[in-house]
Amino acid sequence: MTLGRNGRIGMLLTLVAVLCVSAPTTALTMAENLGSTDVVEKDWALYIYCGADNDYEVSAVFALEQCAKALGEESVDPGLVNVVVYLDTQGEGTSEVYEVTPDDWSAAAGWDSKERDSSAPETLNEFLNFAMVEFPGTNSMVVVKNGHAWCGVCPDWNSQDEKYLMPIDGLATALEGRDIDVLALDGDNMASIEVAYELRNSADYFVGTQQDMPLDGLPYYLMIKDMGLGVMSAEEVAVNIVDNHVYYYNNTEGKKVTLDHLLSNSQMAVTAAAFKMGDEGQNMVDIAEAFNDTIAFMMKNVTEGGGDPWAAIYRNVIASARDTALIGKMGDQAGYEWLPDVYTWLEKVVEYYELEFDRDQNLVDVVDAFHGAFDDALVHIAQCQILDRSGNSFPHGLNIWFPPSWVQWESLDYTRTRTYLYDGANVELPAEYYCVDCPFDYNNIDLDFVEDTMWMDFFDLYYDARWTIYGNPDAPKETPLWK
Repeated sequence: MTLGRNGRIGMLLTLVAVLCVSAPTTALTMAENLGSTDVVEKDWALYIYCGADNDYEVSAVFALEQCAKALGEESVDPGLVNVVVYLDTQGEGTSEVYEVTPDDWSAAAGWDSKERDSSAPETLNEFLNFAMVEFPGTNSMVVVKNGHAWCGVCPDWNSQDEKYLMPIDGLATALEGRDIDVLALDGDNMASIEVAYELRNSADYFVGTQQDMPLDGLPYYLMIKDMGLGVMSAEEVAVNIVDNHVYYYNNTEGKKVTLDHLLSNSQMAVTAAAFKMGDEGQNMVDIAEAFNDTIAFMMKNVTEGGGDPWAAIYRNVIASARDTALIGKMGDQAGYEWLPDVYTWLEKVVEYYELEFDRDQNLVDVVDAFHGAFDDALVHIAQCQILDRSGNSFPHGLNIWFPPSWVQWESLDYTRTRTYLYDGANVELPAEYYCVDCPFDYNNIDLDFVEDTMWMDFFDLYYDARWTIYGNPDAPKETPLWK
């Protein structure tokens, strides 16, 4: 059973997490406020934020059980790991913080148990301020349970005033300045270039998946068990999460029948990757800048003036490369036409161009520079057996929002809009920028990646370029924007 984008279940079941606009409270202030006495710093502190005031409660409780089971293993030293979980259960109950101990968990002393809006930035801020003081670690990892690519995280369905999804820039603000070693996003398609760039200053290491996240989420049992076997570096933890995620969901090597699963017969195809952000996020900055250089090349003659742009002339090369770059091209993987692998896309642009035309060294150079910056940031990647054996899935760690061809839009009259019911009103959104699962406009969601690159300009050119192939470019309202 696939619980991601299939049948639109994914948006409603997989979106979560962490946001915050206010600055972190200092440890000294929090200790004074809480009157903390028995604070024990361990080698690792794991802070899991589960805004499960929705259908994900069963998954969040399962994660708690797996954390407790791992700490209870005979080979594990629970003195190495603090595990603290924020859980807002379904309905008008309470938003509780639990301290996980071997084979059990209990409400953390000092936390005010009351109903909270878990999609509010202040709630995550409150949790992290509390947990990072009361349950400190020499190293820290934050897990945001649920989310969906660039669209945002953490719906709280009981709130009447909530935003349906909270934007990724709020998550970035919540985490910045907290000295977090590893950030793991337990949600659908969270390993995207837009998300990674937005979170470049949020943690030293970033872990996510380019696929839908199965109901169980990250492999909490395996992950915490490894952390409790001995001292691990942040990079070792990040790499282990990637390997354990794929191992946990593999049908044969993962031994799904012997590990606990909510859906033991699931055929979910998974992949995961870990990235090092670099000092002040420089690795992600280098990736974005190198990507922008490739887009500038494809738009040349638009920015330089004169002649038709490269992207219009070789649009079929770009489109074919995009299709090859899709991850999880299988019968039960509906929705992946929206999120191709960005590394593979550019790699195939070069390859397919050279199949039909002479080698263009300038194109090769800009794409090689992007790949070099990408490789410098990538720490580890793995994909499951289903994808590996398919022979047509080429993940490198980050997707990009690249909607499918114009023929998939509901209208061919060049209005380029869709009507979406949002907040009680019908809103027209540009079709090219519209995510099928989310009510947000990609162009106006304040993503740094959109602001700092020419990606939206490329979108305008790329989609209008269809009229040079299928339509009359001289007809009224069908004239390409670059003319």
